[in-house]
Amino acid sequence: MLYSFDIFDTILYRTVPNSTDIFLLMEQKPEVKALWKNQNSFVEVRRKAEFWLRRRSTTEISIEDIYGEIGKKYNLSKDVQKQLVTLELATEKENSFLHAKAVNKIKNLQSKGKNVILLSDMYWHEAEVRDLLSSKDPIFSNVPIYVSCDYGATKKNRKLYEIVSKELNVPYVDWKHYGDNVKSDYNNAKSLGIEAVHTKRPQRYHYERHLPLSIQGKALYGLISQVRENSNGPEYDLGASFAAPMVYQYVLWVIEQAGAKGINKLYFVLRDGYILKKVADVIIQNRELDIKTEYLFGSRVAWRFPEVTIDSLKNLSVWDKSNWIFRDPAYAYVPFERMGFEKEELESILGKTFCEQEYHSFADFKAGLDEALANSVICDQLEENIKTAGENMSAYLVQALDENSNYALVDTNSTGKTQRDLDRYIETHNLPIRKLRFFYHTFLSDEAANSETQFIFLDAKEQDRRFPEALFRAPYNPCYGYEKDGDKVKPKFFNGKYCAWNYSFSYDNYLKGIVDFTDAIEKSKKKYDLDSYVDVLMKVANFDIVSDDEVQQVARLPFNPDMNGEEILDFYPEIHAKNLTHPFTELIYFPKGSYFRAGGIWPGIYKALDEMVKLKRKSKK
Repeated sequence: MLYSFDIFDTILYRTVPNSTDIFLLMEQKPEVKALWKNQNSFVEVRRKAEFWLRRRSTTEISIEDIYGEIGKKYNLSKDVQKQLVTLELATEKENSFLHAKAVNKIKNLQSKGKNVILLSDMYWHEAEVRDLLSSKDPIFSNVPIYVSCDYGATKKNRKLYEIVSKELNVPYVDWKHYGDNVKSDYNNAKSLGIEAVHTKRPQRYHYERHLPLSIQGKALYGLISQVRENSNGPEYDLGASFAAPMVYQYVLWVIEQAGAKGINKLYFVLRDGYILKKVADVIIQNRELDIKTEYLFGSRVAWRFPEVTIDSLKNLSVWDKSNWIFRDPAYAYVPFERMGFEKEELESILGKTFCEQEYHSFADFKAGLDEALANSVICDQLEENIKTAGENMSAYLVQALDENSNYALVDTNSTGKTQRDLDRYIETHNLPIRKLRFFYHTFLSDEAANSETQFIFLDAKEQDRRFPEALFRAPYNPCYGYEKDGDKVKPKFFNGKYCAWNYSFSYDNYLKGIVDFTDAIEKSKKKYDLDSYVDVLMKVANFDIVSDDEVQQVARLPFNPDMNGEEILDFYPEIHAKNLTHPFTELIYFPKGSYFRAGGIWPGIYKALDEMVKLKRKSKK
């Protein structure tokens, strides 16, 4: 039985999104700059030379043919051509790695005495391919290699299979071939009677094929591609490829800031700080830093509620949607739970009919709130709830925060309202709590921001980065306040069965992808262009670069609450033609991603609606 393996994208992976990126990396080498004196881009010249040579040639081309073509057009000597060939092979070596599973399969077959060969449609000769592979594992020093340019025949036209069959005297029925190309490695092999196995290509998202990045950015993609070799599925890939660079970039900044400011303890605010701490712990351990980390339970509900007054609730503006108590849509009792009422308690005062009302808009919520506040029993109980919430919050924060350490709180995004309410409460009640905090992104205005206590990784005026908040959070329900538990105070959680991630998404694999990326980048000790790379990711997140595979993957994350507040709906809920028959107000509640998920004319509809909303808001000012 003969076992054959394709080479590129089967047993050998490149660490660049596109094969032509090798030419970009090559162009940056001082040796190439010294040889290439032409004003034309070397990358474009190299790419076009191969393209047009293939168009004209009736047989397979070689690397010498390609550089011979370039030499003729740009007057390069044979010696310069040879040096460029050597430099290209060296660049291939530097920017590729073996696929461990495929190599292990080859080693296992060889250990059993099986006949193993390699087949490739490639312009490199057998000696060059062997040199490339052997530089990574000596097992390839003696494996027979059949390369198309040496035989003037390809797998693509099936002739390379025919030549090997005759040369080795192996009938097709006694042959098993592994390869990633559907046509050349699977369909063509199968049509001859060979047992063909279609192997999975390295994961590449659509946006990764068009990364307009620096050389350092390309190197970061290389690191990600190697991490993904250990993929446990799409969730792992999403974590390693998309979320991890954002998380790492921010957490590294926090740790560097902490070191510069003499901070020796970081409290990561849950839920949104859950993954941040996991990443921080890996960085701290790898760098052997003297910084401790802990979690701190908090939320908009828990920290803003103690500053609420009856008058402030009565005067809520339609443009000031107090999203810590209102979720759209929801049954009436859901937002009142955030204000300390049990469902049964609310029913006993206002009746079951009130609790089962559906809120489809802020106007619905405001009407229900006004109805409730017209009841003196509700108002009295609400004031008591506010007082108790404040006392418990104070006790929890004093209990949880180590006053003997120089600590700071770490969170993701903030509108500024929660922080102002919390600071005001700390000052009013003279709590021994430091106000030092780090944020990923914030909407804090200039007058509200206090540079001495709040440090912002990225200001909203520079770029909108609200999206990552959804990817950083914990896999459980949020804290909505605190309650006494003997001599201690503990956080209270919503009692929902489902929360974000906790539905059909493999959170463990997602988190593993992020942690594996962090460990890999820390151990590599190389300098990477994180800023440029994350800028591209944010363009994907904001749909400035549309990557359908990424949109579809993120779209299906269970995130949004249903009518009961259970977080089981898609991150970007599906939108359908029937939604066009509903009022304008329904469509504007769909997130931007829903329109791009639907595709077709929907992105255009979103742009039109967005302009209408902007005009409407402008007219309200």
